[in-house]
Amino acid sequence: MLGPTRRPRPLEPLLALVGIYAVQFLITRVAVATVPTLAVTRPFKGLAAWLFTSWDGVHYLRLAQNYDSYAWPPLYPMALRAFASFGTSVEGAAVLVNLLAHAAIVWLAYAYVRNNARLQEVPGWLFASLILFFPGHNVFFAAYSESLFLALLLGACVAYQRDLLWLAGMLCGLSLLARNMGVFLGVALIAVEVGRIIRDRRFNGRRLAAVSLWLPFFVGWNVWLSEVASTNPVEATLGWQLELLEQHVPPGENAKLWVLRFIALPPGNHNEFVFFWGLILATGYCWFRRLQVEAVLIVVFLLSFAVYLYRPFPFTRYASTLFPLALMVADLTRRSPALQALALSIAVALSHFYEVMLFSDRFGEP
Repeated sequence: MLGPTRRPRPLEPLLALVGIYAVQFLITRVAVATVPTLAVTRPFKGLAAWLFTSWDGVHYLRLAQNYDSYAWPPLYPMALRAFASFGTSVEGAAVLVNLLAHAAIVWLAYAYVRNNARLQEVPGWLFASLILFFPGHNVFFAAYSESLFLALLLGACVAYQRDLLWLAGMLCGLSLLARNMGVFLGVALIAVEVGRIIRDRRFNGRRLAAVSLWLPFFVGWNVWLSEVASTNPVEATLGWQLELLEQHVPPGENAKLWVLRFIALPPGNHNEFVFFWGLILATGYCWFRRLQVEAVLIVVFLLSFAVYLYRPFPFTRYASTLFPLALMVADLTRRSPALQALALSIAVALSHFYEVMLFSDRFGEP
């Protein structure tokens, strides 16, 4: 399935990461100059990070200090607690976890395109930059679980590319302990292997068992929730859904249809529909490039809107599932430095816009 792989030079991903942080630091400085009251802090000189000042970061701070809400997956707050146990503050631990996750994301972005003979011409620096800047880049530079989750998700995809199926299943299991959305990747892994069995008309229990290694993580976590913590995550998040109904959905509207119309149609006051349809295009692109796991991952994510009532503000908040969109843009512009520069410029401009809108509470829901 794969051609010969080519490892990236160790210095190249490092330079890409340094460049991403330099640009992010400049974006934050410009954003603060634009809105002086912007809730941005820099715990270390020269390092831009938005920490625990509203949004879900407040919950993660409380969870890291005293894990007492079992509706939240445990890996990210437990990682913060683990690093903080060495004497640093929780805020410092959040910066360190983010930095390590960002380094992993950049390295894995390079590995992702180098491991696939069809993608080896894709510029790794552009793929990594578009992932961390656009769309929804803010969730990566906040004290939030998204960076850790995407690092694990990308690691699972790279492991699957290398036919390390057991590692892909294990990393998928860890990812769902960082964010519940890791289940979508697990379903995609199993679905692709079942499709392979149907196509080849030959049952391969070893492959299917390997990609299913995420199931013990999922079952174990849910057994803990129901039997030990006596918690139902759906009921625990019911307040968020009620808030959506009360504050955003017009009376008498079907909430799920309203959310679907909001993210799929242009009402004139947001551009989330661009990313929604971009994700649809990315699904076709992944299938064309024979990236079946990634294509099914997107499909399962989109189908989940029929089951779970997401808050739609903004759709780009689900940045980890949108990484194939960044790959598609990097691939389509691979032969044109001018288009690459344009794509990155648009990404940086939108990053600045999103940072100002989100962190000044002007985006409906940050």
